[in-house]
Amino acid sequence: MSRRSARSRRFRSLTLALALGTTAALLAGAPAGASVPVTDLDPADLPRGADIAIPHVDGTTFVDGDRRVRIDAEQVTLLGRSGRAFILGTTDEDGVGSPRVVRLRPDGTTRTLLRSSPWSITVSEDGRKLVRLRTGTRRSSPVSVHSARSGRRTAERGFRDYPSVLGMRGGRVLLTTWERGVFWWSTGTGRTTTVTRRPAGRADLGNDLLSTYTADPYLDGCTVLSRLSRPGRVLWRSCTERVDSVNTDGTRIATVHILSDGVGPRDITVRDVRGERLARYRATQWFGTIRWEDPATVLLDTNATEYATVRCDLADCENATDPEPPLVLRTSASRTAPTR
Repeated sequence: MSRRSARSRRFRSLTLALALGTTAALLAGAPAGASVPVTDLDPADLPRGADIAIPHVDGTTFVDGDRRVRIDAEQVTLLGRSGRAFILGTTDEDGVGSPRVVRLRPDGTTRTLLRSSPWSITVSEDGRKLVRLRTGTRRSSPVSVHSARSGRRTAERGFRDYPSVLGMRGGRVLLTTWERGVFWWSTGTGRTTTVTRRPAGRADLGNDLLSTYTADPYLDGCTVLSRLSRPGRVLWRSCTERVDSVNTDGTRIATVHILSDGVGPRDITVRDVRGERLARYRATQWFGTIRWEDPATVLLDTNATEYATVRCDLADCENATDPEPPLVLRTSASRTAPTR
C-alpha cells in the first residue's frame, strides 16, 4: 500500500535502491532464525521439476493442469477463482490500454464483466463478487461491488483518504487508509466498523491474518502481523521486513524488505506466522510474483542470468517452468517495466 503524500514521494529513489541492491544487508540484523543460510537462485543452475500445479497464466494462455485456454489479449492476469470459472484481467502490451475484466467459463468461453484495469479489482473470498476501486480525490474515491457472474453493480460508496481494498467476505468489504486504519464496510447497511487504527499493507481473510504498520515505513514505521479477528495480539513484528504473501493454510509468510518497491526485491524470507525464519532466497537480479502451491511450497518468479518460475520447499529448489532469457527493464518517462 502506498501513501499518497509528499513525504513518501521524497523517498521514492531510496525505495528502488533498497529493493535492487541493499536488502540483504538490512535483513541481516533480524535475530529469528539467523542461522538459516541464504539460497542463491538462478534458473540456469537449477534442475527442471514438474510444471506449476496450480491454475496460472503462461504468457496469454490460462493453464489449469492439462487445460490450456488461449486468451485474446496482449497481457493476461489471473485475478481469482469464481466457482468453476476464473476471473482474468486483460490489457494491451503496456499493461494500461484496453483494460477488461473477464469471466473464463468452464467451457473455455469468456464474458466481459467490466472495462476496468485488472489492478483495480479484488475478487471476494467466496468468488461471487468483484470489488472495484476507482481513482478519486482525497475527499472521495469510489468503491463498488459487482457480480462476478454478470458484472452488474450491487453496491457503491465513496471513501476519503485514498482507500485500498484488502478483501471481501460475505456482504462486507475490508478497507484501509493511512488516516483511519482498517475498517469493514457493510454493503447492505452502508455502515463502517473499525478493526484497528493501524493502516494495513495486506490481509488474508480466509486465514484470519492482517499485516499492518505502526507508522509510515519511510519514517521508521514497523510491520505488525496479527489475527484479523484479534488485531491487538501481535504474532510477529519487524522494522525491516513486510509481509508479501501468505501460504495456503496460513502457517507461513513470505517477507521482503519493508521498503521494497520498483521492479522487485532481491531477497525473500520465508517465516512461520510467529516469525521463525525458515528459508532465505536471493536472486542476482530480482524476484517477481510470489505464490504458493501448497503450505510448504513457494513459487518464485526469478530473474537472474535466466528467467523462470522456481519452486522451493525450504532450501530444496527446482525450476517449475522452462528457463528463458532474462527480463530486461524498459524505461519510459512514466513507468519502468520488464520486457523480453
